Amino acid sequence: MKSNAARQPVESADTIEMSVSRRRWVVAACAVALFMVSVESSIIATATPAIVGAVGGFEYVSWVFAAYLLAQAVAIPIYGRLADLWGRKWLLVGATVLFLVGTILCSAAWGMIPLVVFRFIQGIGGGGLQPLALTIIGDLYPPRERVKIQGNLNAVWGISSLTGPLIGALLTATLGWRSVFWINLLPGIVMMPILIAAFQDRVQTRVHQIDYVGSVLFVVGVGSLLLALVQFADLSRDMLIVLSIVTVVSLTALAFWEAHAPEPIMAFDLWRNPIISTTNVGSLAIGMVLMGVIVFIPPYVQGVMGKSAIVSGFALISQSLGWTVIGAFAGRLLVRITYRTMSIWGGLLLVLGALMLVGLNVDRGPVWAFASGGLIGFGIGFCNTTFLVAAQNAVRWDQRGAATSGNIFMRQLGAALGASLLGGVINWSLAHRIPEGREGIDQLMDPVLRAQMAPADLARLSDAIALSLTTVYWVVVGLAVIALAVSCLVPAGARTPQQSPQ
Repeated sequence: MKSNAARQPVESADTIEMSVSRRRWVVAACAVALFMVSVESSIIATATPAIVGAVGGFEYVSWVFAAYLLAQAVAIPIYGRLADLWGRKWLLVGATVLFLVGTILCSAAWGMIPLVVFRFIQGIGGGGLQPLALTIIGDLYPPRERVKIQGNLNAVWGISSLTGPLIGALLTATLGWRSVFWINLLPGIVMMPILIAAFQDRVQTRVHQIDYVGSVLFVVGVGSLLLALVQFADLSRDMLIVLSIVTVVSLTALAFWEAHAPEPIMAFDLWRNPIISTTNVGSLAIGMVLMGVIVFIPPYVQGVMGKSAIVSGFALISQSLGWTVIGAFAGRLLVRITYRTMSIWGGLLLVLGALMLVGLNVDRGPVWAFASGGLIGFGIGFCNTTFLVAAQNAVRWDQRGAATSGNIFMRQLGAALGASLLGGVINWSLAHRIPEGREGIDQLMDPVLRAQMAPADLARLSDAIALSLTTVYWVVVGLAVIALAVSCLVPAGARTPQQSPQ
């Protein structure tokens, strides 16, 4: 029985024919790609206070995340379009190489600004890992099996997110913050030859046009928006007006251009499908909520509570743990219930977790942070699996790359916008509470310098950052409510197809 099963190929007009053994190797390679991009998103979170303590620049800390996420957001639709035109395999290999080059550069950064630049380079490569890996999985399995394997891979994403904060905390405490970037080098080097040898790509050779104009307009428009959001407390009124004008003009031109481009990078035509439009907007919202946990729990635990990076890692790990637990089981549950029901469950958990964040204080300690992050992780696990599977099942094979990358793109764009918006909120709040300057915040994040501060200065700065972070958490509550509202708009009755293609 087992040997017969091993020789049986997966056959469908919508899937690539491949033996079970080769398919398992491809799935393993895709799982490694997901691990790399996921662990990179979480491992640096617990290292950021140490980075700030070493090189300064707390006001730019959100750019460490925003630059990486913006680059991913720009790259994701490009990779998705190229995957439908050129095939998946060699694009994934190229994206991995670029990602690893950016990783090495980040480990060698000598200041906050160079680190931000290198994170952008890393993000351009990282933007291809997740959508291409998930698109390959979509090619290998018909709809019913696709739901289960995507749920399992969502759990892989969660496991890597789970281990990331702990590994980051341990490496930061022992080898220093630069070491957190080294973890992806070996997996990436091993993954590429496995994918090359095992995956038989399907390529539809035809004449194609790459939407370079759309890509440039997107970078200019979204980049101007993120700069205005992060630095609005420090920029002059005239500069904010200029950035606003550039944002509006660029994004308006982008919408016009994409409506007439022969092969638009944004694939706006897919948005006419109500499942695609609602799940994409939902992914945007959960991406923004996610950054409220990843970026802004460690500064509270370490800067306000005075705990170590390891304690901060444990507090942050709950979000990944919740995502992992739900991700392993949500794909199977989607076979039985509708997309709307599943996403509403997730939205409710997001709101509850965000409300708990608002109640975070020194007396409640890291356990409260752990619990609130866990609820948000549960909500993201429900919503993320639902939105991705719904988008993939709503289109044909030749649109699946665009649909997959479009959904992930919206979540990454939401994360970039969330990091920028929330970073702008805390910079604005701190500017009002510490008008003489924020250099003391950098010292607060370094355990050695913190121990040397006068008690009065320590109390004043701790109170200022605690109140500013609570303001950030209230904004996260609003974003979670938006995610819940969008979940209620997912078309009623839409669910995973019960029949697999023969």
